[in-house]
Amino acid sequence: MACMKLGSKSEVFHLSGHTWVCSTGLKPDVVIQVQDQTFHLHKFPLLSRSGYLEALFSKASETASHHAQLHDIPGGPDTFLHVANFCYGVRIEVTAENIVTLRCAAEYLQMSENYGNANLIYLTESFLNDDVCTNWEDSIRALESCEKKLLTIAEELGIVSRCISSLAVKASYAEDKSLFNWPISAPETTTTTLWNGIQTKSTSGSNWWFNDVSSFLDFPIYKRFIQTVASRGVKADVIAASVTHYAKRNLPLLGCSRHCGSSSSEEGTNYGHDDIYYSHDDQRSLLEEIVELLPSEKCVTSTRFLLRLLRTSMVLHASAAHPWLTEYEREQLCLLMNCQKLSLEACTHAAQNERLPVRVIVQVLFFEQMRLRTSIAELDMDTNSSNEETTGKNPELEGGSKTKGNAKMGIKEMKERVYELEKECTSMKQDLYKLVKPKEERNFFSKIFGLKCKTKTSPCGGKGEGGEEDTLLMIRETKN
Repeated sequence: MACMKLGSKSEVFHLSGHTWVCSTGLKPDVVIQVQDQTFHLHKFPLLSRSGYLEALFSKASETASHHAQLHDIPGGPDTFLHVANFCYGVRIEVTAENIVTLRCAAEYLQMSENYGNANLIYLTESFLNDDVCTNWEDSIRALESCEKKLLTIAEELGIVSRCISSLAVKASYAEDKSLFNWPISAPETTTTTLWNGIQTKSTSGSNWWFNDVSSFLDFPIYKRFIQTVASRGVKADVIAASVTHYAKRNLPLLGCSRHCGSSSSEEGTNYGHDDIYYSHDDQRSLLEEIVELLPSEKCVTSTRFLLRLLRTSMVLHASAAHPWLTEYEREQLCLLMNCQKLSLEACTHAAQNERLPVRVIVQVLFFEQMRLRTSIAELDMDTNSSNEETTGKNPELEGGSKTKGNAKMGIKEMKERVYELEKECTSMKQDLYKLVKPKEERNFFSKIFGLKCKTKTSPCGGKGEGGEEDTLLMIRETKN
């Protein structure tokens, strides 16, 4: 890990409770409050380096006040202690883990070259450009340190974009077999090679970077990273593989939790050895955004992964359909679904899913209506059979009255469901009239049920009783 050492003096600050006191022997003349910690310092070393503090205490001198509050300084008390040490010439170490907070704090305090040569803005900028952004691991650490409070300032200073670009360049180099006809070696063991002043990480295989970006980058930063990689001409199958890796690493319900140990509830999932909690709302949002990142090219994303996404989306009640699929492609995908084998819950979901093709919704409603009519007919037969068996017997002793009542109740519920389905079908037909030209209506429904006008084949694939009449009845109703 890259490291820059500044200053030469030994420690001059010591902590007493929540108060930092300077042990130089001189009486402090200013007090600076940073959140829950207080710093007793001296004006000269601070004002000679910071334009912000100079302006602040210049106004305070008019009111004879020697107190200031810096609650909003990036990085809080820890970062301000590093800044104070820098102003006093005390030894500090700048690393990839604290460079972002120091650079943001230097900007906040206006520590430019106008207030002394080799000031903190200049030094941190040089370290960022020359050391951090040229190293893969340090760029990852710098991005990882960009907390939400720091992200806005880091974005304004171009820190995030520089680190992302650096990572994208290295990842795209790894996918090229040669660069300007200069080969890039990939030895069996992990090494760091230097090319044109840029350090790149090499392992066996070109996808060594998948795990790092999936483990350490939050999704908004990962999204920008992978889009930058794609813009550099990296193949779509590599992009799809990286997105797949990220999803498996960060979506416990996608399947990897089965190997790591997890417990789920309706609200969320506890995952991993540290029992980290992932809410279903967060997972749903992440899944939908991951789907949007998948390349639009065909045959680049694993079918198994897409099926896992579909299964997970059903658990999370999220969308699985690609936004870039055409209506025809959605229809072809839905051909794989057997509408006759859908459960009642699945039929209800399909009937309410606006993203499904219209013909699929009509098929689902039709087969559910057929199924319910068959069930009603069977219940009627059972009821008649029950009545015949209980004739001449005491209903109270034999329980015939109770059986008959339950059967009637079941028939009533079935009939109500059929009535609801018929209303839905009527509504669907009204919508179809708006979408389909009158001349094409008959052909449209013939295609839906796999029929021609002169055929008598049942949509269920056979010629059974009731199947022909119900199918032709629906076609006649649609025509009328």
